[in-house]
Amino acid sequence: MNNNYNKYFTETEAGLNIEANNINANCITSRDNKFSLDSEGNLTVNSINFNTSENNLLSFEAIFNKIYPVGSIYISTNDVNPGTLFVGSWTRINGRFLVGAGPNEANTFNGFGTYPAGTINFTPGELGGEAVHTLTVNEMPSHNHMYTRNKILDSEPTSEGGTTRGSNSLVNNMKTYAYTNLTGGDWAHNNIPPYYVVYMWKRVS
Repeated sequence: MNNNYNKYFTETEAGLNIEANNINANCITSRDNKFSLDSEGNLTVNSINFNTSENNLLSFEAIFNKIYPVGSIYISTNDVNPGTLFVGSWTRINGRFLVGAGPNEANTFNGFGTYPAGTINFTPGELGGEAVHTLTVNEMPSHNHMYTRNKILDSEPTSEGGTTRGSNSLVNNMKTYAYTNLTGGDWAHNNIPPYYVVYMWKRVS
């Protein structure tokens, strides 16, 4: 019996080595408390060693820097600065939509008309757009207004009780002018698509 145990327990200068197919324990912890694995499956480590050709040792900060490098945008429904959750310095983005940089692609498949490719070239970091907009005359669609008017082309004088009618017209030609009534309130209209408000942050360092 003792000989069988000797197969799995080996005493060395650094301590006791154990070789086993299965270990049933509530928690396994390293002597320096840099590693622990409990019975709930919670693994705690100070760093993770990736077995690559460079044998890089990446800390939590190094891993996060690869996922969210400087210039990244973080979006959440919680009003919490990501710098308090992770690492780095972040600045809040308020009241802005995000638009992909570069010239727009063609859009001809919706019911709002065509949007030819290259119509607008969006520069990275550019600020633009309006929440509300008041149309100018040039922005209004081409249109006209119809109206009805009466025009006197000719008339002849008559005299009640007279015996002879005059030979010349009293009115030969008459110009008339008409105007349509003013309408509209010159108010700005909503210029925002359907939206869902979230918190956005940009990593600056």
